[in-house]
Amino acid sequence: MFAHFVITQFNLKRFPLSMQSEHKWTNWTRERVKLFQEYCLPSFMNQTTKNFKWLIYFDVDTPSEFNPFLERLKQLDFIHVYKADGHEEFISRYRRDLKELAKEKEWIIETRCDNDDCLHQDAIATIQRLFKPQNQFMISLASGYTLNTQNNKLSHYFYPGSPFMSIVEQTNRELTGIFKKEHSHWDGLQFGLVKELSHKNKLAAFALEKPYWIQVIHQQNVRNSFHRGLPVLRPQNLNQFGLQITSTKQALTSLPKYTNYVIWKRYLKCTIVRLFSN
Repeated sequence: MFAHFVITQFNLKRFPLSMQSEHKWTNWTRERVKLFQEYCLPSFMNQTTKNFKWLIYFDVDTPSEFNPFLERLKQLDFIHVYKADGHEEFISRYRRDLKELAKEKEWIIETRCDNDDCLHQDAIATIQRLFKPQNQFMISLASGYTLNTQNNKLSHYFYPGSPFMSIVEQTNRELTGIFKKEHSHWDGLQFGLVKELSHKNKLAAFALEKPYWIQVIHQQNVRNSFHRGLPVLRPQNLNQFGLQITSTKQALTSLPKYTNYVIWKRYLKCTIVRLFSN
């Protein structure tokens, strides 16, 4: 009935290359390859369902030093490696690639994931479980962790409009594409307490049962911060994310660092829905 694709933009340029920016971009790519191999790739190898394809887009100017890395990825049968001339060409072509790969299916699921983040082993299976044959239907893995790589501390938060979202589309129509908007700008992912408790949301489904992803907080993060939601007080074994890591416990004294009113309000709403919607 459907084909499921995860799409990752690996190192696509958004700027004209100069000597200085090319050097920075290459160094950035080196660091991302390390993070990808340490955190992201193991979590996909660990998925409980293998019924998906992972489309990874590299820039056409990716230096030849990365060719062995790309060749290793191509040896994995669930990964498709593509090259695009920067972010602009990627936007114009990934929907064509989806159409070509799914030409025998009526529906597709498009899921986005960054190259430095992780998915729980049940994440792909959960997205497929929540599939509905409805054009533009959205699925949000709305519960997850942030992991501080400096000390392996975890925080947990609910984020209905998180980057870990999926969209269902019908293949006989022109595809909108998961990257049409920023993840937080999709109207269907607006989370309403009454609407969710009364099951009146016909545009989206939110997976709240457990943390389904990890946003890895490291030195290259530009937008993400660690102190979101609430601190995870007990050590957690992260093998269900494909990681051989046990998190470091946090003390209650760390709570004052988690003072974002908007996130706390959202955390409370999601907790209530999780408890009473079943």
